[in-house]
Amino acid sequence: MRSPPARTIRRCHTDGVRMTDFWERMRAVFGPHADSVAELHVLRELGDRTPVQALAAGEPAIDVWRAVCEGHDVPVAQHWGRDD
Repeated sequence: MRSPPARTIRRCHTDGVRMTDFWERMRAVFGPHADSVAELHVLRELGDRTPVQALAAGEPAIDVWRAVCEGHDVPVAQHWGRDD
């Protein structure tokens, strides 16, 4: 099953967490590869789904972000945006 494009998921809100925050964090860590990471990288932490699939299934954005951080060994200093 093909996941929805990241640009579709960006417009959603999950569990009160703004999707713009999720994508800002993705871009801050992965730069121009953020969409590819979200659409193509299957993570064990997300039940063998991509971040986009997990978001489309209704997983809270904050939980997806935490899974991305864990699955990609993102340094703790980069886990949260400038306001966190």
